[in-house]
Amino acid sequence: MKGTVINNLKLIKVIDGDTIKVLLENEQESIRFVCLDTEESQHGGDKPVTNAGILASKWAQNYFG
Repeated sequence: MKGTVINNLKLIKVIDGDTIKVLLENEQESIRFVCLDTEESQHGGDKPVTNAGILASKWAQNYFG
């Protein structure tokens, strides 16, 4: 199985365990991973921040960053 490949994609920021911000054709875009829903890792939403969310965010930073 092969996923979508996008060339010239630059990682700007890992938002949390299931969302990243990238630069694509000089535009900032958010990418949310389908079929992946992690708990929250940042305050500001309507859901509480959890340890699992923080760990998922750290994993994503290590993987993508």
